[in-house]
Amino acid sequence: MNKSFFKSFLVLAFIFGITPSVFSQKTLNNGDKWIPTDFNPKTTVLLVEAWSGIQEEKGIAKQEDYMDKMYPYKYEVVSLETIQKREGKYANTKIYKWSLVSSSNVTALTKSTGASTNTGVLTSVDRDFHFYDRENDKNYPATNRSQGPFKQSFQVVINTIAKRFPE
Repeated sequence: MNKSFFKSFLVLAFIFGITPSVFSQKTLNNGDKWIPTDFNPKTTVLLVEAWSGIQEEKGIAKQEDYMDKMYPYKYEVVSLETIQKREGKYANTKIYKWSLVSSSNVTALTKSTGASTNTGVLTSVDRDFHFYDRENDKNYPATNRSQGPFKQSFQVVINTIAKRFPE
């Protein structure tokens, strides 16, 4: 086997094999700027916006698995619609006061005038998260530290919250 091919293979294996696990350990150092001061996971059930997309069921299952592993407090993964409507059992905004909601940041790079290639548009979608106070109908600032796609950003945000409120 060619040595340069083998080295390239090792680099790719490292990037694709190790990088995802890095996010499962990473935390943000700016939690004081986006975690509400009166948020207490011991006295409330955190509503977490469900992942939506092409593989929605798998995404939600992965969210729940990660929450079970990293977040020792009560939570429920629900749709954004459920968070916003405040109906049924979710009408109780004392128990279900806080929710963690996602937002998107879309970046598009277009071909420069005079470029020699016709590559079209390169689009990147990063996800970020913020708290929403359902009782007072108040959005808190986002982390402003998006980690890329939904899964990676979600893991880093949950890690940060769990670290801030150790069991």
